[in-house]
Amino acid sequence: MRLWFKSGVVWALLLLRCALPLHSQQITETDKAFRKADKNDDGKLSFLEFRDFLRDQNDLNVNSPRQLFTEIDRDQDRLLSAAEFRAWLEGTGVESTKSDSEAFPIPDPGPGYALFSGLDQPIDDAKAYAAIYYRTMEMKESHANLSAIKMAEIPKHTAVPFSQAHVQSSMELACRATVVIAGGKSDDDFFTGGGVIISPGGLCLTNYHIAKAFNDGLTVVLADGRATRPLEIVAANREMDVALIRLEGEDFTWVPIARSAPPMADEIKMIHHSENRFYTFDQGYVKRYPRIGGEAWLEISAPFAPGGSGCGVFNSNWELVGLVCVITVGDGPAIALDSMAEDLVEEENSDDDVAEEEDDFGFDITAIVVRLAVPWSALKDLFSNE
Repeated sequence: MRLWFKSGVVWALLLLRCALPLHSQQITETDKAFRKADKNDDGKLSFLEFRDFLRDQNDLNVNSPRQLFTEIDRDQDRLLSAAEFRAWLEGTGVESTKSDSEAFPIPDPGPGYALFSGLDQPIDDAKAYAAIYYRTMEMKESHANLSAIKMAEIPKHTAVPFSQAHVQSSMELACRATVVIAGGKSDDDFFTGGGVIISPGGLCLTNYHIAKAFNDGLTVVLADGRATRPLEIVAANREMDVALIRLEGEDFTWVPIARSAPPMADEIKMIHHSENRFYTFDQGYVKRYPRIGGEAWLEISAPFAPGGSGCGVFNSNWELVGLVCVITVGDGPAIALDSMAEDLVEEENSDDDVAEEEDDFGFDITAIVVRLAVPWSALKDLFSNE
């Protein structure tokens, strides 16, 4: 697919180039870099072409290619023009002198901008991402009022009992109970993930690898656009990459945790924010429960990607049965011998973009992509059984 190109466009560009005066044909080093990166020669860089360019430039230290690509893509068409590429490459190292509002390429849609308005309503990912970013920047000062915590001292269980009450749920409720959790020490570290609210009082489940950024300041943006913050981490299990946090506020929309785990072949559904495609629906089935590092995990068929961390996996009744966690690739016994789930989490947090159906992954394309979720049992174990 990456070698396909529009021959008519290429010939038109060649003819135009031949018609230009000689002094206009001077090719700069930036032009050469763009042409080299433009593998299909269509005059634009896709994200994969841009990512490959960064990998070839070992002297460019970029922690988040996807975020950088979004920032450079000024017209938000998900393709980089030569002008956008030139403005970035020739200005590398200068952008950091700008203020937050100047450096971020998308205007603030304003406080209360709804990320999700309804099952039949369009979602503008660019405006949603901007709203999340600006609300996070605004909340930075409020985080200074919270006491720092030591993750090692957080209990693995809370005194809150595991609720067995049956509460009717739905896709609409699942969407509105799904939040975006954002954080990072600086713009360079800015990240987004997800969480699911499970009580009207603001108890929210997410991944440990998201919650551990608590001391750097986490902002939670609700589906309706309101921003709040976690007040505490109630309980957490590092090995199973799960944490229970309590949000500031009350009367939250929430969904129940299922009363039992789904068996193999059962249908599962997801609402997730993979690659900042906010409130995306996917469905699949339970593939199996592989044991990794001595713990049982939930392997699912439904796709997800970086940014989906902490979002919910639901059963057919829209009750919570797991959390999106990690993508990995490899031989079953090798994966099973991993001693710590957080080692796998690093794969999901990196922007290596474990893609499914592209031709250049950096690993054997015949390998099976394994999608792991925090299982129902790990959610239940956070609570008191009394």
